[in-house]
Amino acid sequence: MSTGKHGTQSTSTAVVRTVLAAVVFALLVFAGVKFMAQPREAPQPAPFTGDTASTPSVQTNPLDTGATRDAGAVAVSSTASPSALDAPVRAAGEVLVQGVVRARGGAGIAGARVRLQWLAHGADADGAIVEIGETRSRADGSYWLSTPLLEPALGTDGLVQAVVDAPRYRPGRHQVALAQLASPATLVLDVRLEQGERVRGRVVDPSDRPVPLATVALSVAQVEGSVTKFVHVESVTTRTDGRFDLGFVSSGRYNLAARANAIGTAFVADLELEAGVEKSLPDLVLQGGEPITGRVTDESGAPVPYLELWAIDSNYANDPNALALSVSRTSNDERGDGLSTTHTTTDADGRFSLAGLRPAHYALRCSDRLVVLDPHQLRYTPGTPDVALFVHSQRLIVRVTDDTGRPIRGASVRVSDWSELPDGSHEITHTRTQTVRREIGAVAFVLEPETPVIVQAFDARRAGSEEIVILAQNEWRREITLVLPGADDRGRIQIDLRDPNGVPLGRLRASLLASVTLVPREDIGILESDEFGLLPPVPVGTYQLVVAGDSAAAQYVFPARTIDPVTVARESTTVVSLTARVGGRVRVELVLSGAEPEGFQAPANSNVKDRRERFGVRVQLRSAAGGAVRALQFRGSELGAGLVGRLLPGETLVSDDLLEAGAYALTLESGVFELVSAPDVHVTAGASTAITVQVRKR
Repeated sequence: MSTGKHGTQSTSTAVVRTVLAAVVFALLVFAGVKFMAQPREAPQPAPFTGDTASTPSVQTNPLDTGATRDAGAVAVSSTASPSALDAPVRAAGEVLVQGVVRARGGAGIAGARVRLQWLAHGADADGAIVEIGETRSRADGSYWLSTPLLEPALGTDGLVQAVVDAPRYRPGRHQVALAQLASPATLVLDVRLEQGERVRGRVVDPSDRPVPLATVALSVAQVEGSVTKFVHVESVTTRTDGRFDLGFVSSGRYNLAARANAIGTAFVADLELEAGVEKSLPDLVLQGGEPITGRVTDESGAPVPYLELWAIDSNYANDPNALALSVSRTSNDERGDGLSTTHTTTDADGRFSLAGLRPAHYALRCSDRLVVLDPHQLRYTPGTPDVALFVHSQRLIVRVTDDTGRPIRGASVRVSDWSELPDGSHEITHTRTQTVRREIGAVAFVLEPETPVIVQAFDARRAGSEEIVILAQNEWRREITLVLPGADDRGRIQIDLRDPNGVPLGRLRASLLASVTLVPREDIGILESDEFGLLPPVPVGTYQLVVAGDSAAAQYVFPARTIDPVTVARESTTVVSLTARVGGRVRVELVLSGAEPEGFQAPANSNVKDRRERFGVRVQLRSAAGGAVRALQFRGSELGAGLVGRLLPGETLVSDDLLEAGAYALTLESGVFELVSAPDVHVTAGASTAITVQVRKR
């Protein structure tokens, strides 16, 4: 006999039916719980369908179509521990993101919503945002999510961030730069939430389309005497759906401002917020003027592509730091009628459009101070069409691709001025770096004619070969393509090093230098060969090779260095033949005697290169047997951190030059110091001769 909710049943048929119903119900409940407890794909947001010509680029999945795995929405009590099924697991080819959401006191916050985003080029309007997925924190505040979307992004320019919100807490976030990470990776993004409330809303354009990556700022009124000023509280960027969450703690009167480059601004004044009460706002509609449009050409009439242009309020245009000043004043100048400054980049045909500006007069300027742009004094109002600008500067356009010709977005390009010194050697005097942020994979630099520069492309995991570029006097534009090898493209070097009698030497140590500037490839480090001189695999590219021997080869002077560049090809072995020379080097200790010159004791964060340029001393030797004066170059260690042509007082460095045995006369070249007395220099074959050189202020 069984008991149901309608009383006692007296027939066997009723009993059977009741038992079967109970069993079926139990099975359904069990299946439902099992389904909820299984990891499942996080929902991917729908692609943004706005006008990409006037809005930031938004990508839901630019890398892969793989799913994101989270831990599922498992209901656990506040005292329960995560089960073994919920333990963080990273599948092959995936990146594991995990962390703990905590309150100020350190206690874990259960049930917090964790959204993961990839900001392809940082949180700026020129980048792209990818929604990775979301999950919930467990009873102890921990969370995890495993995804294949981030693995191809490791080592590139950009950020991955966890955005966290929970009831009665202000939203929080934690960001990690992808450039410093390599695969396989586990990212730890712990987030601490402060108690408070949220003001929520959505930013849209005049056509009611959501605006991602718009900047939304909250400021609170503070009264000091008879003056009321608004103090910044927090700023966030909108998500792919245009939505935002801002945190606040105390009741008060607030201002809320939103802006998006090339679209416009919105402003909510005197917003009353109450502590402990969440606030939802109606949509913020960005407003701005019609675009200033035109085209940029050079002296030859050819278009000037990829030039960054800014529209600057004419009130700031004549200031020496007009661009920085106008950007710093946006929070004071902008309200709900448009941008006070905006920027764009010319397209492949040199055309531009500067949209979203408020009513005013604007000057057009370039962010690169080396660019000479005409007309310089004219001012333009929003809606002005067909503006003709001329660039009187010579430009180098650099495209970065992989070995298949596909542009690499997020790579960096470094251009270094390569100056010749009086003794015929060279040194880097100035370096500029730009990150490729356009789909076409190109950046542009202004160059002086007939001045050599060294150009190199790189990212966090690889670097290309250096190239020397010299523009002719009337060459207004040159385009080059730099190819970055694949991160896994490697080859090998075998060193055939023999002594003067032809006997091979093994068990060698080597470092690779950049082929032109001779800067050490610290990402590769020091390599050790086997007994046959075979080095471990290295990235493909072109290098200079520096080799040192073990104690068995101590009678020979190291390092030995290649004269011609060494090219390493994919899945092949390059044989490098060297002869260990017998000779000697000098180890020079430069000592300051007497008072220091003004400014010699520079702050700890000062530029060492600039200090060496100002106070460095060039050491010169002339053989007693006759011959030309020889200016020495030095390196910091046996295989170490590059060559320098000048010593600073207080340094002791070993010359990189191999000298024949014999007596030498020493002289100095310096605009600050003079030689106290000339030491005797006697170079011994197979050794480093230590000498102390005393200098004093002129």
